Amino acid sequence: MNAQFKKKNFSLEVNQEPLRVKANSVRPDIDHLIKRIMNDRRKQERKNLSVFIAILSLVVGSIIFSLYS
Repeated sequence: MNAQFKKKNFSLEVNQEPLRVKANSVRPDIDHLIKRIMNDRRKQERKNLSVFIAILSLVVGSIIFSLYS
């Protein structure tokens, strides 16, 4: 097998253009994003807890039902 490499893959040329920042760019509100992330985590924790309680109650209910049947 012959390995044929493209010249682009091994090019050492670096783009010399400076990074430009747009004057009209709007930065996101970090505090708002943090609050949103925290709310999403709380919602997920509540959902996980409710699913855990539902499964636990089903298991306990089936054990009690099988003992008294």
